[in-house]
Amino acid sequence: MRTRRERLQLGRRRSAPPRLRSSGEHCGRIWGLRIRSYQPPSLWRDLGPIKLMSSRLTTSTRTRPSIPTEVSRAVLVESGYRCAVCGDACPLERAHIVPWRKTHEHKKEDMICLCATCHQRADLENWGETTLREFKTKPWVFRRIMNAEPPQRPKKIEITFQVERASYAKEDERLLLRALASILGIDVTSIKITSIEEGSTKVTIELPGDKADELVSKFEASPDVLQNRLSRYNIASMVHKEEDLRTKLERGRSPRELSPEEYSQLREMLLHSTTSEYSCHIACRLAESLSISKYYKKALFYNRIAEERAGEAGLSNTLATIYNQRGNILLAESFVEEALGFYKKALEKLPESIHRPPVLANAGYCCILLGQKKEGFSYLITALRTLTHLKVTGGVYLLSVHLDLTFAYVDTGRLRYAKRHGEKALRIAKESGESDAEKNALYLLGEIAHLSGDFAEAREYFTILQKKFFPSEIYLPQFLMSEDLKLRRGLIGGRLA
Repeated sequence: MRTRRERLQLGRRRSAPPRLRSSGEHCGRIWGLRIRSYQPPSLWRDLGPIKLMSSRLTTSTRTRPSIPTEVSRAVLVESGYRCAVCGDACPLERAHIVPWRKTHEHKKEDMICLCATCHQRADLENWGETTLREFKTKPWVFRRIMNAEPPQRPKKIEITFQVERASYAKEDERLLLRALASILGIDVTSIKITSIEEGSTKVTIELPGDKADELVSKFEASPDVLQNRLSRYNIASMVHKEEDLRTKLERGRSPRELSPEEYSQLREMLLHSTTSEYSCHIACRLAESLSISKYYKKALFYNRIAEERAGEAGLSNTLATIYNQRGNILLAESFVEEALGFYKKALEKLPESIHRPPVLANAGYCCILLGQKKEGFSYLITALRTLTHLKVTGGVYLLSVHLDLTFAYVDTGRLRYAKRHGEKALRIAKESGESDAEKNALYLLGEIAHLSGDFAEAREYFTILQKKFFPSEIYLPQFLMSEDLKLRRGLIGGRLA
């Protein structure tokens, strides 16, 4: 029978770990036992080192490479540095629309910017490729801009104070802006003083349209209440300041860029106008905008309204502009003889001024088209001499005259003169940024070289024309080299001026 000490020693030996196989190298002692370094089986050695990643066992040879910097930045910029789904700004992650395990590529087209929450939801809820691509096409920033209300057009208010001009200082301007911002509940930076009449205390301020209407309504309804809020100032009057007619019609964007909202506003202004001069200018503006958009019948309608209002107001110079505009509309519709008649009527109304040469050039162009060469050259040369006498060295007026002379000389076979005017027209068109005129100048110079027998130069001009203005029509240079003048002229379309 074993003693108690022997039984304790026997139990200690049984609880000790089993002795490991030795590789011949001493490593140390554990629980009083000498052990040596462990040599794994050959099968484990072949698998290589094992790492734990995303709760899955993967080998180091299958580690995912990092996303390239340019791809990551492009995905961030595309989504406006916000989550494409919810608009959260951080933390942001670049997620794969097509899972990495299928493509093993980091492509901008297959990646989307998501916050950590939306990224996890996309994986757990299995949103799929279609949903993620929809969010990539229309990210949160894009949806917010499209659904936002348009900004208010600013309006001006004229305020008259019952104080001496000398006692109205800069500090009063700052205090006035802060007081008005407090009354209207808006930021002080959205209000600004545009002018102060010299020798008086009439101050013109500019602020958002709805707030301007609110301020004037408050003053008209209860001036005492508003005066108490502005106790520092004695307000005599507060009214909307109407802009000068010419400033209102010529302010901002040109008719070439009129938006549908601006077009509708001008129509409303025309319907509610009470003076003939005001109506005339609005109708001219509408006609010019519509003719540029190629709505010639509507343009002619408003041009006739402008003519009636100009006749009522006795505006001789404006009638000349209206006749020239109608000639342009008729010429665009290929009514050359009728257009020439209105150009001549415009010349009768116009004095010797900077506005006369373009009308002379228009009349000369029509005469060349109708075969009236002598009269056409007379108009064109007179226009060029007038501009030279006025020392005009550039701009659209001189450009149109050079283009018309280029066409006239090409049409009469005088190619040396045509090339000289065409090169001048091309230079002015590039300097002034007139793309339509540059297009026509390139075409005419190519035509001149083609008719002169310099086919290499002609192909060079036509190739520049194709690459810059018709990039998808790769056949254009060869087509222009092979067809006759009439077909080539019809391809460019419209007037060459």
